[in-house]
Amino acid sequence: VSPLIDTKTTIKQNNISLNHNLNIDKDWIFNHIFQRQTYNRNYTETWNAGPEAGIIETDDLAAESLDKYEITLNKKIDLNNLNMGMETSYGSYKSNRIGIGKKYIGAHSIFAQYDAHIFNDYNVVMGLRIDKYSDYKYVYSPRIGFMYLYDKHWKVRTSWGKGFRTPSFMERFIDYDHSATFGYKVIGNNDLKAEQSNGITAGIEYFNPTIYQASLIVYYTEFVNHIAEYYRGNQEYSYHNINNTYKGLEIRGKWKASSTLSASWEINLID
Repeated sequence: VSPLIDTKTTIKQNNISLNHNLNIDKDWIFNHIFQRQTYNRNYTETWNAGPEAGIIETDDLAAESLDKYEITLNKKIDLNNLNMGMETSYGSYKSNRIGIGKKYIGAHSIFAQYDAHIFNDYNVVMGLRIDKYSDYKYVYSPRIGFMYLYDKHWKVRTSWGKGFRTPSFMERFIDYDHSATFGYKVIGNNDLKAEQSNGITAGIEYFNPTIYQASLIVYYTEFVNHIAEYYRGNQEYSYHNINNTYKGLEIRGKWKASSTLSASWEINLID
């Protein structure tokens, strides 16, 4: 930035959360929560000398808000747990970088999960989530996980599930011309499709709660319409959908030397 220009960034952020719990009886727990989040950022560049002194060269404003309400109901059945609920949210985004005024998006979801313990050594988790976002169809995201406990120190796990992500406001609508200063532009893509994933993991863990813990996990995730940034030529960047896969291996360890000292390490190999 030129020494003749003063820069200033003002950020205002607020988070409000109202939470209420109710024990219907010894086995049922009802919970609901309302959250409101607001974020405002204003970046200015003002000439501080010469005939342009006091003139604002750049006035970049971004404002976000999100209202979210969630209801959950938990039922305990012996050692098993049933969770179900719903959530709804409404968000808005306004920025000089999108140049088309304020944008809105709404989302509504219902979900359920059952965590079952079988014969003390087996654990099965089954879940389903259904989402409806503005401008997108209903999306179903199932998940199932399995764990086997052997000899009180070994755990064998595997899981499968689907994921879903809608494009962000910036990925769809950004129109940011920074060519004069840094030589590039970022242009959003309003034709982006929602990103979907289908993944499976498998792993084994050895643990001694008072001394040591180690685990090995392998995973494979397939993406359909993965949202990625790309260079489209003429010093312009944008976003597009591609299909790709991630394969990986993760190894973790933790050692508890004493009641006040512990060490941990982690290795990730990703293709």
